[in-house]
Amino acid sequence: MVLSARCPPAQVDLLPVVHGSALFGRGETQSLCTATVGGEGDTQVEDDVMGMATRSLFVHYTFPSFAVNETRKAGGLSRRELGHGRLAERALRPVMPDIDQFPFPVRLTAETLSSNGSSSMAAVCAGSLALKNAGVPIKSLVAGVSIGLITDAQIDYAQQESGGAFHSESRESPGRVGRHVLLTDIQGLEDHLGCMDFKIAGTAAGITATQLDTKFPGVPVGIVTEALQPSLKARRQILEAMGGCLQRGRRQRKPKFGTVEVDKDLAGILIGPRGRTIQGMQAATGARLILRSEAKEMAIYAPTEQQYDRAETAILDVQGANIREGDVYDVKVVTLTDFGAFVELPNGFQALLHISELSHSRIRAVEDVVHEGQEFKVQCLGRDHKGNVKLSRKALLPKPQGWS
Repeated sequence: MVLSARCPPAQVDLLPVVHGSALFGRGETQSLCTATVGGEGDTQVEDDVMGMATRSLFVHYTFPSFAVNETRKAGGLSRRELGHGRLAERALRPVMPDIDQFPFPVRLTAETLSSNGSSSMAAVCAGSLALKNAGVPIKSLVAGVSIGLITDAQIDYAQQESGGAFHSESRESPGRVGRHVLLTDIQGLEDHLGCMDFKIAGTAAGITATQLDTKFPGVPVGIVTEALQPSLKARRQILEAMGGCLQRGRRQRKPKFGTVEVDKDLAGILIGPRGRTIQGMQAATGARLILRSEAKEMAIYAPTEQQYDRAETAILDVQGANIREGDVYDVKVVTLTDFGAFVELPNGFQALLHISELSHSRIRAVEDVVHEGQEFKVQCLGRDHKGNVKLSRKALLPKPQGWS
């Protein structure tokens, strides 16, 4: 049994503009992966055998011709690329955070730069590093390795289509694989000459995905079980190298994820007409925002801590959390009602200016004092028992003569 695995050089923060990036190499195999965190509308709803399911992790695996020193016509993804992408996605999905903890969808793009075997497992390693680099709170890093098989069994290719078996020339175990050797982290030539490519991905604690490619009509369960032990040893070796890569790759421009408590009654104000308010906050801050009114919180994902702080401040401003009693603000009349006027503060927060706070004298109609679009100053008087901001215009006006 060959237990050694190729030393895996890895690097994060290779592409500083994207949310997360990682380059993972093993021998001549290299995979460059980028992670992009999307918004609420980027999730996909799928209809599977168990009912409707929400898909929030997307892995796109590409294998260009230059990865194996070839040139061919560029076209759509091949079945091999689609299959490897699904395998990597299946390997990473168990460590993704719950949607209640991290509601943002994530897209991983894994491009094979060069290949000499196990490119799909390199994509798994690069993908988990890119997720960590993007600030996604995954439960654990995931590594993958391929286990190969060399045996003295002879394959009867003529009978494979009709379900024929293979036979062994070994007298000790007739009808079985016979003498065999398991190879850890196989290269391209070993994959070509060998009889099996057993892809195993997982964490240090367990397996998340497997795929068995074999030139035999079947592989004995004993060999499959035997292959699990060297794969675990190789995974732990790779995970140790990946962990060291993350420690070396800490950056100042670090993505940040968190939540801010919001008032459930202000959900409509935070979203705005046709979503203009929340879209405006995202455009101004560069952060991704998802309002979860049932949990009374706003989830924030930002590429940097500075952008996170700006998004948090914008949310508090729209809610009026930063409005303090006694401060004076410039406001603009938005709409008029029979009982007062709704005014907008410079931070975008809207509040009611009651008719009794417009003037010291009695007012028959709001239109007699203010009109839509008019700008003036008001003073914050605090909040009422429901937490609504109380504003006053008359507090800044001189009192009439004889007024006590």
